[in-house]
Amino acid sequence: MYIMWMARLVSHVFNPAGLALMLFTTWGIFYPADLGQVLIGLCFYVVLPGLTLLYLLRSGRIDALYPQQRQQRDGLLLAGGGSYGLGYISFLLFDSHPLLCATGLSFCAATLLVWLINRSWKISIHSVGVGGAASLLCVAGGMVFWPSLLAIPAVAWARLSLLAHTPLQVVAGLVLGCCVSLLAYALYAV
Repeated sequence: MYIMWMARLVSHVFNPAGLALMLFTTWGIFYPADLGQVLIGLCFYVVLPGLTLLYLLRSGRIDALYPQQRQQRDGLLLAGGGSYGLGYISFLLFDSHPLLCATGLSFCAATLLVWLINRSWKISIHSVGVGGAASLLCVAGGMVFWPSLLAIPAVAWARLSLLAHTPLQVVAGLVLGCCVSLLAYALYAV
């Protein structure tokens, strides 16, 4: 019972919105003058997707916070990708720091790729998010952010313990998240 509770907690803390909350809050701590960009990030990467998730759940379009059926994930992924795309465009319009643009692009691109993959195979969204976030933190901030790498095995363990994914779905998600984030970072490298 305790193991399942802990696995659910890890899944909740390190879901894509939770990771975005951590990333943009960390940015706000290190760069308090960028409050406007932090608010853009929180709006388009945390609040809007969270409200969409609640709407889909309450309207019965999805049956759980983390739907097991691929078909139920489609609308959630498209809505998330759209919100992330608007956030990325906002970062560009407000001439935000290149790292924020890279973060916005990686969230949007990874989500749309997951949506495409989800059409025929269920990849781990949690793994995509944690792989991407940890990669961005480490390449942009240096190894001072090495503790973020500990989230990777924690999320993998949680998703496998909850029987939400196979090992291949978890590993594929990690690889996709890391690759997309590193490519986005390379495009905006400062």
